[in-house]
Amino acid sequence: MQIDENYRITLPKDAFNGYLADDFVVITIKKNSICYSFLVRIPSKCPSRKYLQVRRKIPKEAIMALNLHPHDIVEFCEIEKIKIVYAEPFKGNFFDLLSLKFDNVMIKPFAREGEELICYWKSSKSGGITHTIELKRYIPINRKIGEFFGLMQAESRKFGYKFDFTNKLISEHKLFIEVAEQLGISRSQWSFGVIYNPQLKEEDVYKIKKLFAQKLCLDEQNGYITKSATIKNVAYMISISSTILNLVMNTVLKTLMEKIHMYAGKNEDFKEFCKGFVLKDLLGDGTIVFPSIHAVQIVVSEEDKEAQNSIASMFEIFDVATYKNLNKLYLSTNFDSILWFLQNEAFLGHGENRKKLESYAKRNFYFNVLEKRIKHINSKVDAKVFADLISIKLQSAKRYLERTHRRGFLQKEKCHGNNFYNITDKGRKFLCTMASL
Repeated sequence: MQIDENYRITLPKDAFNGYLADDFVVITIKKNSICYSFLVRIPSKCPSRKYLQVRRKIPKEAIMALNLHPHDIVEFCEIEKIKIVYAEPFKGNFFDLLSLKFDNVMIKPFAREGEELICYWKSSKSGGITHTIELKRYIPINRKIGEFFGLMQAESRKFGYKFDFTNKLISEHKLFIEVAEQLGISRSQWSFGVIYNPQLKEEDVYKIKKLFAQKLCLDEQNGYITKSATIKNVAYMISISSTILNLVMNTVLKTLMEKIHMYAGKNEDFKEFCKGFVLKDLLGDGTIVFPSIHAVQIVVSEEDKEAQNSIASMFEIFDVATYKNLNKLYLSTNFDSILWFLQNEAFLGHGENRKKLESYAKRNFYFNVLEKRIKHINSKVDAKVFADLISIKLQSAKRYLERTHRRGFLQKEKCHGNNFYNITDKGRKFLCTMASL
């Protein structure tokens, strides 16, 4: 076969006997005893032609490996159909990428230096070659991975030619890139942009761009700046131009959202994944509003109904009830839910929302009463001592101690027919939380 000026070859027509349109095959060519294999999707035969003609551009990697030039002659060696045997979604505390099924996408598991990987390749209807991507086959299930996919759900595009992430916090970009590396996405693949308010001086923006590149170990030459009046100050976007990477990562995201909460009750790592996911999704898509001085609403904006249901199921693992209304997911703001948000660093990094959360807890009647009353319990006390400490009636003290014991903030011990109470670890943690506000 002769290579033309555009590094294309026409494969032998009899090579595809017995194969069907849309089959994925590996083609091997040879020059000077050196072989190279690349992937081809078999197209449909054009009705005007007697035989199937497959004309393909040789991949850059093959051109370099075989030192090819226009008009060179290469030998067709073999063709082999790729057969995919799919796996179950979860293997221990890992998600197996070989469980995903795509239309018109080739999936090829392989190993390199003892590590299991997967190659993805997608072609047009005519079977043209596109770039392949390689990812690690197994995704660990843990808190950090959950945070990554929570950020992705909130701040990444779900379709298109780019896999990207947009956020104003450098810390979240750092987390996103580091976890992406664990999944097999090289840091060198990322481009980035600095989106800034027009009121900022351009020379200051260039300094910000340089600092962002340094902190994330990115090539400053792969960055750009752009203005946006909708940005209060500065936001950052990182991206990789790859339709197939966008498709694969969003399929992983959707699959994990649909399935993982089902296992969280029996597996602590899966539960931690869910915790990381909802907290980062809340950071990106959540907001806090005060309908009145004594009321608070915590809302997650989410248009996709399936995603709404999955996010609600994850929150309910942590006893945070939810209510759906159109594109809004309203979260419980009862005492236990607010305490859970505070103690699990919800909205940390988002100064405005975190401040609202803390200010609500500081002025909330039930938070204040609990703090004022249990902070006096430094050792075992009975109802009479407790009533004297906080100046309430004995019967009121008994009822309050018992209720607080049932909620887990106090432990109870019976001695000589009398009940004595002492603060628990949960109670101490509550006091530390209040002291930090």
